[in-house]
Amino acid sequence: MNEQRISLKTVNDLRVDASQAALRFFIPAYQRGYRWSPLQVEQLLEDVREFTVRPNPQPDEFYCLQPLVVMARPTGDFEVVDGQQRLTTLLLILRHFNERLAKRYQQTVYTLAYETRPGLDDFLENPTEEAANENVDFFHLDQAMQTIEQWFGAQDTIVEDMKSALLNKTKVIWFQLADSDKPVDAFTRLNVGKIPLTNDELIRALFLRRTGPHGGEAAVVPLRIAYEWDQLEKALQSDAFWYFLSNTRGKEQNRIGFLFELVSRAEGMPSGVESDAYGIFHTFNQRLRAQGATPESEWKKVKQTYLMLEEWFEDRVLYHMVGFLVSEGMSLNDLRALSMECTKSAFEKHLRQEIFKRAIGEDLRDSSDERVIREHVADRLDALSYNHHSGKIRSLLLLFNLANSFTESPIQSAFSVRQLQERTLGYRACSFGSRRQTRAFS
Repeated sequence: MNEQRISLKTVNDLRVDASQAALRFFIPAYQRGYRWSPLQVEQLLEDVREFTVRPNPQPDEFYCLQPLVVMARPTGDFEVVDGQQRLTTLLLILRHFNERLAKRYQQTVYTLAYETRPGLDDFLENPTEEAANENVDFFHLDQAMQTIEQWFGAQDTIVEDMKSALLNKTKVIWFQLADSDKPVDAFTRLNVGKIPLTNDELIRALFLRRTGPHGGEAAVVPLRIAYEWDQLEKALQSDAFWYFLSNTRGKEQNRIGFLFELVSRAEGMPSGVESDAYGIFHTFNQRLRAQGATPESEWKKVKQTYLMLEEWFEDRVLYHMVGFLVSEGMSLNDLRALSMECTKSAFEKHLRQEIFKRAIGEDLRDSSDERVIREHVADRLDALSYNHHSGKIRSLLLLFNLANSFTESPIQSAFSVRQLQERTLGYRACSFGSRRQTRAFS
């Protein structure tokens, strides 16, 4: 073939050639082995399942996977340049369908041959724990096979629907290189410098595509979310606001991801996704699949969290107390827990108690005796030395300056705190400097 060719192929098209012989795919040595996690396998199955229950299905609709880049070889098979992880997972699912049938009803499926793993066919036919423990590729294959079996075992009634959707309504973008192309060069172009999508970019697509029935109010929801999203992102670009929330600089283009992480961790992340790079996306994806969940209801939680943080930022007293605790390493979700189901004055009291505990090292929640409190503070200060407690002294100096600021005018307060930071602390720049309005929602 003298030129590149691109087309759409169903998974059924990948099984056999025109003569009904199994298509053969070759995985060259420059490819890494199979590395999909159980979570990624489940995500593929869930996406196909969701496609099968979509509202108002149309005959020409299909679920599209990412490109499969191949090159024809003189031996009659195809060298896989990109997409072998998906191709391998699809093969495992097809083999699972066959395992459910008597041998005479089983379909012919394509084959994979790893240049560095000649025993792949034997392992797929007879996977053993011993072989899985001796070979990292076989280990991940075994994990994927178990995941597929468990997933279908829990949803036995939809096997035929899933099989039909996967074979006939799931397509890959088939990109076949020309004979003159160099596969290794193509592999490098496709994989070196590839910029992965961030959690917030994936979540945005999640919110804006799950709109429910077409027309009416439902059609307005994604537009409103998109507008509010842009306003919120713009507000988070304020460095004064950002450093109030976080000790890290953060990338300006995806600071909103910090907000999604707060919300996802506050309500609890599903088991097994916390260490995943896309765990936050998977969390929101699962929540939006829950019965009764809507993009609007989930977005409302995100927006309410932002408005809470903005309220703290704009309130002079909360701004300083929350800012101090964040600088001391207290998480915003722990702070939010202190604010739940209590009045503003009660929240301020909780913050003062937490500040005292962290600064002085004593929990005096039950004490209202000013003399006792003063003794604790005096004892703590007497025990400090610059040689051994410079970090704690720095924190206490900042706290002292903040306490003094409450008796000054707002302008003097902002100036004095910023001045102390610049001259004495040298860290957490801007956190307690001058503030400006960041309201994004009326």
